Amino acid sequence: VYDEGNQPAMQGIMAAVKYLEQNTNEGVMIGNQVTMTVKKGEDIEATVNQTCDRVDAMLDSNEAPHIVLDATTTGMMSETIKSFTRALALPTLSATYGQEGTLG
Repeated sequence: VYDEGNQPAMQGIMAAVKYLEQNTNEGVMIGNQVTMTVKKGEDIEATVNQTCDRVDAMLDSNEAPHIVLDATTTGMMSETIKSFTRALALPTLSATYGQEGTLG
């Protein structure tokens, strides 16, 4: 899961997946991959609905998620994704970080 327009996050996730696919000796098997882009803004209901639809589709095809890679920036959408994965007890690796200008 990453924010709309956040190409570095998407590229980072894809690089990690590619590494694990090429290095099977790491003990990780990559199966079905579903990426989800979270739209910018504060539409929590749309984000929850989109997330539910993705998870429902995975469950319907007997491919439940084993882990969620969360690369959203801080803010309401990030908290929404974290709350959702926590409520469903989905293992989550969070790479959340601040927005431009938050450290300067």
